[in-house]
Amino acid sequence: MRVFDAETYEEHAEGTMRHSRNWYRVMETIRYSGLAVISAMFGAVIGTGTKI
Repeated sequence: MRVFDAETYEEHAEGTMRHSRNWYRVMETIRYSGLAVISAMFGAVIGTGTKI
């Protein structure tokens, strides 16, 4: 079992938020690009895709 101290936890949480925000930027770029976008997903997929 891995134990996180407060500093490690904060770094991990910050990195997770940064990663998540990057994907929001990618989706916003696609959304407002003016191009038609079709997405095909293969394998295990979680979610409904309503944000795409």
